[in-house]
Amino acid sequence: MNANALSPAYRDLLETVQRYDATVPAAHATRPEADWRLVHIALSDALIEQALEATENGQPALVDNRPAQDAAAIAAVVKASAAAQRIEQLRRRGQALVARVAGLHPALWTHPVRLLVHDRDLKLVADQQMPWHALIALRASTHLPAHTRQFQVWIDAASRG
Repeated sequence: MNANALSPAYRDLLETVQRYDATVPAAHATRPEADWRLVHIALSDALIEQALEATENGQPALVDNRPAQDAAAIAAVVKASAAAQRIEQLRRRGQALVARVAGLHPALWTHPVRLLVHDRDLKLVADQQMPWHALIALRASTHLPAHTRQFQVWIDAASRG
């Protein structure tokens, strides 16, 4: 397993986010949710990177998405940045994660990572363990494409008026 599936998922997401930013007016009703998602994804990337680093250092890996669901933390980032900065942060975090995944020693792909998933109310909805290859495949095949589809839905809705 390598970063081959992750790169196109980020490319598609960023292309769609950039189309959204270029076509959907700043005052559109979807902007607050779009801002939330941009920050959420970038924060999630950082959390996954930290867990990868733990694996590389021989420590237990934990991806706990609670900080990436924290409404107050996300609101603070949104308030302190412009849309272009949030998109750039998403691009940089995605590139960093892809690079880290690409550099992961093949022997570590089967190492376990514990995944704690919280919803937006910060309620724990999943606590599971899986190998790294499964977590990265899940991000590339499900998580990022779901966000990409949502941005496209907003583009389509805004174009209809």
